[in-house]
Amino acid sequence: MPHPPTAAEMTIPRRIPQLLAGPVVLGAGLGLVATAGNGQGSWTVSHEEEARYTPLRIGAAIIVTGAMLVAEVGTPP
Repeated sequence: MPHPPTAAEMTIPRRIPQLLAGPVVLGAGLGLVATAGNGQGSWTVSHEEEARYTPLRIGAAIIVTGAMLVAEVGTPP
């Protein structure tokens, strides 16, 4: 059975494609859920409402909300 890769084995050239593929796969999955109309998570509902009441599209709403959260996490209390 193969062992999980160690930190030394996870080199930068290997990590970059994984870093780029992750958001694409996540976004595709969220898009499929939104298109199917099977119900959505609370964040997706929030992004849809943000897109509905602002000139942003849902993708831009996700980016803006994420940027605000990252900026908030970086500020001291």
